[in-house]
Amino acid sequence: METSCIKPSFDTNRQILGHVLPLNTPFTVVLDSSEACNFKCNYCFRADSDKSVWGYAKEGKLMDWELFSQAVDQIMEFDEPVRMISLSNHGEPLCNRRLPDMVRYIKEKGITSRISIHTNASLLDEAYVCDLADSGIDKVVVSLQGMTSEKYKQVCGASVDINRLYDMLKLFSEKKRNTMLHVKVADVALEPGEEELFYERFLPIADRVFVEKIVPIWKGTEFSEQQAKTMVQNKYGALLPKQQCCPVLFHTIVVTPKGDVYPCTQLLSPKPLGNIKETTLKQLWNGEERKELLRRQLERCAPEICVGCYIRDNSIFTEEDLIDAYRGEILERLMKK
Repeated sequence: METSCIKPSFDTNRQILGHVLPLNTPFTVVLDSSEACNFKCNYCFRADSDKSVWGYAKEGKLMDWELFSQAVDQIMEFDEPVRMISLSNHGEPLCNRRLPDMVRYIKEKGITSRISIHTNASLLDEAYVCDLADSGIDKVVVSLQGMTSEKYKQVCGASVDINRLYDMLKLFSEKKRNTMLHVKVADVALEPGEEELFYERFLPIADRVFVEKIVPIWKGTEFSEQQAKTMVQNKYGALLPKQQCCPVLFHTIVVTPKGDVYPCTQLLSPKPLGNIKETTLKQLWNGEERKELLRRQLERCAPEICVGCYIRDNSIFTEEDLIDAYRGEILERLMKK
């Protein structure tokens, strides 16, 4: 079996964050094209019948074109090019049928950022495949929920023809130009003997494939054993020191379909930093409220909203992402800004 494509979906060419933080321009801007999702996976916050306990994707909104184009225009105001624009966060991006147009719009503006989505891919049909492939999107990460239709029903509560899903991904692989297609599946979604089947089916059509480990993602989930550890295994199987400073806050900013801006992907802050209809992304990125949040992280007095959050654990992919040891020098640079 060809194994060169069996590797995680993240970019391994990484900077040592401790040497470059704080940033004048975010590495990643998330424009959440869709809070809606066609799945209700049993490990997801959507499986909780009491949605009032969650701060994620409450309204299931889609980002409209006017707000999207406004956000893109504001991305262009940053001092340097944003490295990546993600068009997905806590929903299924393919629920927004204008997704390919969004990709084209960003590229037509001359923005050089990599454009990516994370998707379950189940909404793809031939027309959608062709439109998405034609858009020139840079990276599509497909997360499988099993290798059989029965497993999908069990995990997602959705009827998915697994053979049709495979056919659509194969067609996308044939139609795409420079898009990187990554296909992954969680280890717990595979029955005994299915890992070999996963590689046999998807290695020929994907640029990368990987079997990930389940890790806690959403704040509010019970995972006290993970919280108590001093070493944490991430979803790629790497064992790394548990951190007190969250790196995501330092390199990512999120825009919801309503235009609200959050300093990280969890969206559980009592209030957003602001809204792009009233304040620009650049102003919010450089604003005093976000600066204070970073300061508190570096001084290890994070606000209550950060307690119990797993992002600082599972967003650390390599040693280059660790910033605890650099707290002092990052703080010194931050306070001079």
